[in-house]
Parts: sequence; structure tokens; C-alpha cells
Amino acid sequence: MVDSFVYNLRNYSYTEILEVNTMLSNINYHNEFNIQILSNTTVNPLNEILEAFVRSFRMNPSVEFGNYDNIVQDSFSLEKANLVIIFYDLMNIIEHAHINLELLKEIEVREMIAKIKKEIQVIFNNLADQPLVLFNMFYPYKYNELHHFQSNLSFIARELNAFLAEQKTTNVELIDIEKIIATIGSKNAIEYKKFLKYKMLYSFQFFKSYVASIDNMLLRCMGKVKKVIVFDCDNTLWKGIVGEDGIKGIEMSSDSAKGIYFHLVQKMAVEWSKKGILICLCSKNNWDDVMQVIDTHEAMILTSEYIISMKVNWTNKAENLRHLASELNLGLDSFVFIDDSDYEVNLVKTQLPEVLTIQVPKEIETYPIMLHEVVTRFFNLKPISEDLDKLNQYKQQKVRQDALTDFGNIDDYLMSLGTTIKIYHNETEHIKRIAQLTQKTNQFNLTTRRYTEHEIEAYIKSDNTDLFSLEVKDNYGNSGITGVAIISITKTQAMYIDTFLLSCRVISRNVENAFLYFILDFYKSKGITSIQAEYIESKKNILVKDLYGNIGFDLDSEKQFSKRYSIQLENYNPRKEKTVQIIK
Repeated sequence: MVDSFVYNLRNYSYTEILEVNTMLSNINYHNEFNIQILSNTTVNPLNEILEAFVRSFRMNPSVEFGNYDNIVQDSFSLEKANLVIIFYDLMNIIEHAHINLELLKEIEVREMIAKIKKEIQVIFNNLADQPLVLFNMFYPYKYNELHHFQSNLSFIARELNAFLAEQKTTNVELIDIEKIIATIGSKNAIEYKKFLKYKMLYSFQFFKSYVASIDNMLLRCMGKVKKVIVFDCDNTLWKGIVGEDGIKGIEMSSDSAKGIYFHLVQKMAVEWSKKGILICLCSKNNWDDVMQVIDTHEAMILTSEYIISMKVNWTNKAENLRHLASELNLGLDSFVFIDDSDYEVNLVKTQLPEVLTIQVPKEIETYPIMLHEVVTRFFNLKPISEDLDKLNQYKQQKVRQDALTDFGNIDDYLMSLGTTIKIYHNETEHIKRIAQLTQKTNQFNLTTRRYTEHEIEAYIKSDNTDLFSLEVKDNYGNSGITGVAIISITKTQAMYIDTFLLSCRVISRNVENAFLYFILDFYKSKGITSIQAEYIESKKNILVKDLYGNIGFDLDSEKQFSKRYSIQLENYNPRKEKTVQIIK
């Protein structure tokens, strides 16, 4: 139900969204997601939609609205939020703007543009420290669709949008609401009568489409993007059933009337794999039949080199997906499952509701477009270098796991890996990767705090914060930047470990010990006497609940979902981890 709600958001009625929000509000989650909305028009219906969206991803929402038509003033006093949304609409910059703006002389129009530009600069400056700001581009709201002359409203919108693109700070994303309005039509999006009476310019249908259009930004901000696509095979990657139709009877060629759509799906899957999305197969089939198709069929594009793992057997598909999650060391909420069978889709939806399950549409010509939308909305399609090498890194991990069986004990195995780490201090080239790790790392993450690139950049520039990034290599390959520590100075001049995390790909290799010993040694050498730390429990980080205690920190206090620690460095000698070598 969780991902299904977000996926089908545009189809929900107001009453249905209220029901979802009410149902999910009875659950209290560990993490809060705060959204601040500034606007010069009434946008209150956003509240229930955004709350239901955030709750559907197991976070507590806090949606707060600024004072009506008070954007500039509110921007001076806005507290830190996870997300700021700004509706600064031309329709309300003066009374009856769509009429009165057309009556202005050219000099008056230019004076108004200059005034708004100054206000935008003030807003951007005041919100520069916010993690993420969504600023809606200006839209000219044409009510007479037949005229073709240049209106003042259109001219103002064009000038201001060019200014927005030129002046926006790194933490600002511009939202083209004209595209949103075009998808549902201006008559369905704009409620002129309600605007005249209540200053409510947009319809509820618009607000649903608006949230659906920014859902990828919301997911990235919450650290909830998907990472894995799992395909069935028959009638999902090709047309037909290989076990019945034979290898010559299935279709996936670009020359085939039906096969073309499966050809396009496979073509997209290959490109997604190159962008760091993990592609897997889960099919009830004979292994040899499927492998014959993958290895020998001339039209097969999605070959073994792009597939990270295959569960081709007659086991329950929900069970196979659980095995895939365990094998990849990822949560099931990172998965999207694609299948043509009503039975299999309903089985997975029922048994694994955290998996986003999508059925191949009956109108097969819509299949590639539908899948493209799913990936665009739920995955990160702005990969960095570590994402692009994911397939090789998971294959390297498989070799490591296979090598473990050759050793009698874990220490001998870890010694055989030849693991080396390199620790960087305030490295600006790692900003994107560090932000990404904070946003998506769940299992080995002591506080699960999420940060944007803008915030990481500010930490690196700050005199009160140290940011360490960790690169891990071994005999099987380079795992890349896979660890982060953010250390800040407290009011008592002690150091506080705000964030300590490792990617799942380097867990259980003693890397965490070597990393933490390095940090303790670093500060002891600088004369620091005390370091404080915290563990904040989440749904997934139970693995690290005793990490600080095991290292030698003292437990100072404990609450239901958190523990506070400290360590005195004067009499503490950081140990050396014999299975990991630190290189300069």
C-alpha cells in the first residue's frame, strides 16, 4: 500500500487521501521530515497530500505554512527545515493581476520586474542555508487562449524565469509548473472563482499532480529512492513463454510488432544498469531455458553482464525477493518488482508490501513508457562515479563471499583480503558522494541524519566541523568512497560525532574500527580530551547499536530510542586494526 499510494497518487480522491493520512497518522516513526511552505496564494490542500506522502515512507511529517503573502518577510526568520516550497504567483503580485498588469505602461512593468528581482535575491540569500528549496517558476496564466499578442503577464514571467535560472543558489531547484498544468489542462488546474473569493488559485487535482511531479526530489531528500529493479522473464522481458513456445517462439526483436516493446524495455534496462541501478531477475522457470535465451538469443539485449543476480527456479517469488535483499544487503523497500502475472503481483504486494510492485500493462504498447515513468520517479538518475561502478562492485563482493569458504576462520579470511583504507579530510571533490551516502545509508548509520550537497559543502567550509570520507580497496577491487564521519565542536569545546556511517558493501570487514580509531587518534594528537557520540535507533540500524560501547566509549545516558556516549582521550590509546591497513 505504501509505494502504491505514491505511485497512484494522481488517481486518489480528496477523501481517499484523508483516509490514508488518518490511517498512517496512528503510527509514530523515529524520524521526522519537516516541510515549510511560503506562498502568496492559498495552498493549504498541500498539507494532507504531503503528510500522507511522508508517512507512507515511515517518517513523521511536519508541514508548516508561513503567513499568507508574506514570503520575503518569512524568509528572514524561517527555521531550518528538510524542505522549503515557495509558491510566488504572478496572479497575486497585484490585485486582479491578469487584468491590471495589462493596463500598465512599459516603464511600470519594468519597475515591477526590478522590484520582484530584488525580492527574489533577498529570498535566495535568506534561505541559502536551507538543505533544499523548491521555487516554482512564474506562469503567465492565459485566460484568453485565442490571443497571440505579447502580453505584459507573459513578458514578466519570461524575464523573471530567466532571472531565477541565473541567480538561483545551489540549494534551489526550479519547478516548471507550466508542465504540470499542461498535463491536466489549465481549466482543471486553475480555479479562478475560488481565487477571487478565497485566494485559492489551484485545484486539488493540481496539488496532487504537483506533489507527484516533485516526488523524486522528496524521495532523495528523505533518502528513500529505489535501488533495484527485479524483472520476471516470460511476457516481461520477452513476449511468450520460453518453456512452452521454445527459444524460437518468443519475441523481443525491434522488427517484431509485439517484440518491439520488450526490446525497448530491455534497452532501457541496460542503460539503467550503466547508471548504477541494480538489475535482477526473478522468474519461475527452468534455469537452463532462461540462460539459453540470455546467452544465445540474437535479440536479447539485457545480457548477463548487466544483471547482478538471478533467481530462476520454482520457489515462491516473495521468498526469492527476500533472498535477493539478503544477498545484496539492501532493504526490500529499495526494490521494484515487475511481473505480468496477476497472481504473482498480488502475492508480492500482500507478502512484501514494502516492495513497489508493478504489473506489465495489458496494452503492451504503454509498457516502455510506464516503466520509464516508474524509474524517473523512484530512482536516482543523476549518478556519480561510485554509482556507475555498482555492478562491478557487487560482482567483486560475490567473489569475496565465495572466497570465505576457503578459510577456516574469519580473521584469516579478512587478512587475505588485503584491505586498505584512505581517509580524506574536508575533501570537496567528495561532496556529492558524501551527501548521497548520508541520504541512502541505513544499516550502518549511527544517527541516520540526511544531508544535501549544499549542507555538506557548508560543513567543509565551516571552522567548527571536520568531515572525513573513507575510501576502501582490497585485492578484489576498489569499493570507492564508502564511509563518512562528521565531527563538530560543542559549546564545551568537546568534539561531537554527528554522523558515522559505512556503506553496506564494506560492513563486517573491521573497516569501521580502523576508521573510528583513526578519528580518535586524530583528535588526541591535537590535544582534544573528550569526544561525545550518539546512537539514534531507526528501523534498520540495530546492527550498530553497541558500536561505541565496543570501541570503549562510556554510556552517559539512555532513552527509549537513543544513547549518548563519551570518551576521555587522555588515558585512551586507540588500537590498530590488524586486518586493515591505513595508507597515506
